[in-house]
Amino acid sequence: MKKTFVLEKFSTTLGEGMFSDLNDAPSRELVNFLISGRRLVDGIRPCRPPFGDMSLPQGVTPCGFAVADTAYGEIMFLAGWYGDAVRVYSAVAGGEFTMVENVSFTSDVAMCKAFVSGRQCVLAADSGGHIAMFDGVAAQSGTCPENVAAISTFGDRIVAVGGDSVYLSATDDPFTLGESLGGLQFSLGRGFGAGGAVEAGNALLVVGANAIAELTVDWEEETFTAEKTFTGGETIFPETLCAGGEGAFVMTDGGLLVYDGVSASFSHRRSGRLAGGGVCGFMLDGRYVACVKARENAQKRLLLRFYDDSVEVAEVSVAAACRSQSAGIVLAVGGIQRVFCFEGRPYAPVPQGRFISADTDFGIGSDKTITSFSLYTKRSVNVTIYADGKPHRFRVEGGGRRSVRTFIRGRVFSFSISVEEADSVLSKLSVSYEYAQTGR
Repeated sequence: MKKTFVLEKFSTTLGEGMFSDLNDAPSRELVNFLISGRRLVDGIRPCRPPFGDMSLPQGVTPCGFAVADTAYGEIMFLAGWYGDAVRVYSAVAGGEFTMVENVSFTSDVAMCKAFVSGRQCVLAADSGGHIAMFDGVAAQSGTCPENVAAISTFGDRIVAVGGDSVYLSATDDPFTLGESLGGLQFSLGRGFGAGGAVEAGNALLVVGANAIAELTVDWEEETFTAEKTFTGGETIFPETLCAGGEGAFVMTDGGLLVYDGVSASFSHRRSGRLAGGGVCGFMLDGRYVACVKARENAQKRLLLRFYDDSVEVAEVSVAAACRSQSAGIVLAVGGIQRVFCFEGRPYAPVPQGRFISADTDFGIGSDKTITSFSLYTKRSVNVTIYADGKPHRFRVEGGGRRSVRTFIRGRVFSFSISVEEADSVLSKLSVSYEYAQTGR
């Protein structure tokens, strides 16, 4: 049985009292609207710095968008149609976009932020077999499979999906997607129509036109195991796929589909009547939000914010919108092309020191195996997992959300995080574990 446990409370040996509720990971899924008291206020508004109210390049129709924290600070990379090709433009916060030379694509691109060889970068791939990596210093181009519909990360590898296939790169090498280029490849079966992928716990969740598959990988044997967690008559909108909680969310024309880490089930069925296509999906203050094309008018965009027992709906006047896993939605509003983003919540840095959790058996008395842990950390930290008192130490590099695979057996666990640098920001620690069910 697989489970995920989120550790929220730690004590510290520095200062007075307790240090609890480490900050949630600073959301890079920024959005373009303000909600107050569950009402849409002011419609669309620009965010505060770093990326607020920036003019897009003249004559460019955006189709991809991502942000990376490079050696030169945060840089926004924008892909958009200019003439008969897709070009890539870059800008620092508050600056002007400039075209990246010698890089172009022949179709809409999928983009994501990644961590390659110790540095953050942005990857872009199209369905014509072109892939490029941007790190703020230089652009590198290569080839990839010709049917890529979405690109993401899975541990320390890059994953791309398209058609009936899943492509995995070699470690730290985005130019090895698929078997023919030195990576791994797996078929999901004829007609799957893969359009999105996201890491959920130890598995890779792949979303197709009418099905969702959960993939696990044996890295030593380089083999895949796939299990369909959902098959139905509903049409899935892969563009709205988003990791959240212990699993993921995605919109369909039959309502919101929620994956809880084990299986997928429907929620808020009536919301599906509104959706005729997907634009993007993201988390906002712990709530899933989908931007969809209205069923009665594909040119109209609706924002659906999901609560436990209700859905908040707002129409936005959007001439163009595109998905971003790392930074949000690029909008062309009212004929004036600009970047609009939600400003996000402030995240106070944590002090230097060692943060220690209480002992826990996760509510299960039998032995368990911790298979991975993940957290967002701005700076590099040391994480120690104590299994029945025995320490297992890990160095976690800063600069984003990190997932570390482990194999630690025990009955009672505790955790510590050592922060050595100032201006650190930490998220709650998410721990995935397995145990054998008994008495059934």
